[in-house]
Amino acid sequence: MSNVGFTFHTLDEPYWTEDAYYEFSPRQIAVIEHATDELVGMCFAAVDYVIEKNLFHKLKISPEIAAQIKLSWERDDPTLYGRFDLGWDGTGQLKMYEYNADTPTTLLEASIAQYYWKQAYFKHYDQFNSIHEALVEQLQWFKENKLPVSGTMHFAYTEGSEEDMRTAQYLSDVAKEAGIETAIIDMSAIGHNAERECFTDLQDNEIVSMFKLYPWEWMVEEEFAEFAFTDMKYWLEPVWKMVLSNKGLLPILWELYPNHPLLLESYFEEDNTLTNFVKKPILSREGGNITMVEGGKTVASTDGTYGDSGYITQAIHKLPCFDGKYPMIGSWVIGENSFGIGIREDVTLITTNASRFVPHVIR
Repeated sequence: MSNVGFTFHTLDEPYWTEDAYYEFSPRQIAVIEHATDELVGMCFAAVDYVIEKNLFHKLKISPEIAAQIKLSWERDDPTLYGRFDLGWDGTGQLKMYEYNADTPTTLLEASIAQYYWKQAYFKHYDQFNSIHEALVEQLQWFKENKLPVSGTMHFAYTEGSEEDMRTAQYLSDVAKEAGIETAIIDMSAIGHNAERECFTDLQDNEIVSMFKLYPWEWMVEEEFAEFAFTDMKYWLEPVWKMVLSNKGLLPILWELYPNHPLLLESYFEEDNTLTNFVKKPILSREGGNITMVEGGKTVASTDGTYGDSGYITQAIHKLPCFDGKYPMIGSWVIGENSFGIGIREDVTLITTNASRFVPHVIR
């Protein structure tokens, strides 16, 4: 897998596995695809709702950043991708756990690695995976409709994370395929030129647009955050994605669509009425600081560094178990539509960054 850029397939333990795979029927894939497309529409309605009702304080978003989110939403700033985390055993009711709308990873393995695996072992089977083609098409649209003709698009990642680096490199390659000139940069190497009123790279070139694997909630705390909305033409993802990447989206969706079959009952912690629930930080990544409570007792939990911004609670909907493994379906959205899935397994009910990626086929 290293020859396609997937160099992080083995960390402390194997992350990529070929000792198992998941098999879906065309009908099951249709369920996932239609559910994902419906969830996208519901999430976009939630952004409108947050803006209309001025609920930014619920999401711990300051008035200054809320104003920028409104502007970005009104401009219809384009989005590239996102990933819904879904729970489903293939027969019952599919449920949404959350939306990784700002900096989702597992992209390279879902788009490229499992495709090459299928071609090697199950060439005559299908796979729900047109992620790469959809990314190329979305970036072509971005080039033709938004990106200045002479502009280079920068792809930024955080130094020290090989997964983030490889993901940024992969998306840079996709952008090149879409006809965009690209450059890779570490977030810490981005400069700001006050006289020219622009961000710059290590060669002092102006950065016109940037894809970033760096969460907005971190960005708005940076030294030059005030210039992020005036001295940069386009960010991918746009700042309005802060609403959707926030776990506070879950109780807001429940308020907008009570008892919707795709949703789990959810509340901000101060409004919680559930006795059996999962407690999640409003702002968190990779399954950190999650607690599962049943009958007043903690039955599962994870460590982490999150939680300062508060918590939400969500009704328990346990992942299915197959041979002692609990699979989470990651349903990929490119632009505004569903284009494929990737599956992560864990040996516990809470999916963490120690889970393993398992490929799938359709037959």
